[in-house]
Amino acid sequence: MKRLSVCGALICVMAVGCNKGGAASTEADLTQVNAQKVQGDESVDPDVLVEATEEIRLEDLPEIEKGSEITLKHPIYEVRYRPTEDGTTRAWVEVNDLSDAEFDALMENAKQFGDGQVVVPPSAPGIPKEHAGVESYTIASLEDAGNFKANAVGWTYYQGPGSPHVVNVSKPEKQLEEDKYYVAVPGEHKGLELSKADEILFVGDEAVRAGDALKNVSDYLKKHLRPEEIEVMPEQLTLDHLKVYDVQRVLVGEHKYMGFVDIVLDKKDVAADHISAIVLMGKDYQVTGLIEAPAKRIETFSPVGVLSFGEEGQAHLIYESLHYEGTYSYVLTFPKQGKPRLVMLYGDGL
Repeated sequence: MKRLSVCGALICVMAVGCNKGGAASTEADLTQVNAQKVQGDESVDPDVLVEATEEIRLEDLPEIEKGSEITLKHPIYEVRYRPTEDGTTRAWVEVNDLSDAEFDALMENAKQFGDGQVVVPPSAPGIPKEHAGVESYTIASLEDAGNFKANAVGWTYYQGPGSPHVVNVSKPEKQLEEDKYYVAVPGEHKGLELSKADEILFVGDEAVRAGDALKNVSDYLKKHLRPEEIEVMPEQLTLDHLKVYDVQRVLVGEHKYMGFVDIVLDKKDVAADHISAIVLMGKDYQVTGLIEAPAKRIETFSPVGVLSFGEEGQAHLIYESLHYEGTYSYVLTFPKQGKPRLVMLYGDGL
């Protein structure tokens, strides 16, 4: 489940002719980059380095944690709805924190899963100890208040449109519904609640008009987009291009607002490119940071909800990266010190 959408976002606006420190790059530098790529180092891809009017440094963007790197206090997983022949439902918990070795071990035994048709017990070959010990989950729904318990019953595997997935199968105390969004956390969490971002965080249009968000974000984009991208964007952003959310309960430090930029370059084409970004802003709507760097891409970004643990800890923001052939979802968390972190909950696409 590679993060196709944001890999590009992290590097696509880095200026040609500059390195991270701003010094001029030499032909030898690019040769070294190419050599790293051949050796399997995909951290820098010269094929997507482009000219920009002002450099965005990689170290200014959130780090993406995956597999055994995930350091959330409470593991968070996205849940897939799965009906059964007896009319009940199962919660397929998308496991996102397996190391590469653990995932490979499970894939070696994938045939025993029958591509979603067979559920194997926690003692099956390759099941990591930390997951084998999970007896239940607390599940929260985006559309319904509160939460409910689901008992873990085993593991299975399925092949998505572009990626294989390993899931922990659980039996929920409440029937799941196909068109609802769910997340799961191992163990009991009485205060767990998932709320719609549009309902609790969205800043009204009048407030955005009264502030300088549209002008400030527009000016920021023009500093960091490529010249050919600036040519196709509107002179000034409108409320159709920028949605602002008051995310102070999720963020720390100088950030107060989060802006989701989406400029569709051809509304008649489902596969059209977008100029998209996620920016952080202070109280005066000046851009103070980035979650997704501005660029022309096929993806657009949309907030999903806020996951709160009640008195147990800080809230987390969940957002999606969408395009016409794929969906990726992420948890954004801000530690008290250091830069924000992203954890991929789910990802699949062609």
